[in-house]
Amino acid sequence: MGEPAAEARALNGLGGLSDAAGRFDEAVSWYEQALALFREVGGRASEGTVLGNLAETLVRAGRPEQAVRWAEAGVTVCRQAGNRHGEATCLRWLGTALHTFGQPARARASWQAAALTLYGTLGLPDGEELRRLLDEATVATK
Repeated sequence: MGEPAAEARALNGLGGLSDAAGRFDEAVSWYEQALALFREVGGRASEGTVLGNLAETLVRAGRPEQAVRWAEAGVTVCRQAGNRHGEATCLRWLGTALHTFGQPARARASWQAAALTLYGTLGLPDGEELRRLLDEATVATK
């Protein structure tokens, strides 16, 4: 994965900067360009990461229905590529999108898969945040 992969990583970074600045449409554009390049060069693990980034941005932009689609694709790609951290991230944003979209039971299942299976196994720091979200989703479904 030579120069196109480096360009894709740079585009992904620009997406993150745009997202942080609240320029969500711009971030989506950068991420889509990065995604196309990673697909071109066969960077499946990185492709999954970008799909998770797209999902996060779309949740933050108030477009959860689109975020669900990208996050589900990200989960699939990350699983195929063995990108467990990316899989956990995509599951987290899938849950957040589903919760925002009014589907707390599905959100809880997604968060549970991310928090208990992946974050617990990998020992990633976002596990506590996911446990908080799970607690909130449990209250919402009762």
